[in-house]
Amino acid sequence: MIKWVVFFLSFLSPAAFASNNNALDTILDKFDTITATWTPIIIEAVMGLFWLLVTLSFT
Repeated sequence: MIKWVVFFLSFLSPAAFASNNNALDTILDKFDTITATWTPIIIEAVMGLFWLLVTLSFT
């Protein structure tokens, strides 16, 4: 009898502990939103540095 109870409860326990709130997706979405504002600024600075180094390497 106890074996059957344990057997049936084993099917219920994964469903009871499974969460569907996607906390990691929420964190990644917030990070993506914040870093989207940094991207143009960083690309502009890096391109300026790149062309400065190109100019210096040819002189």
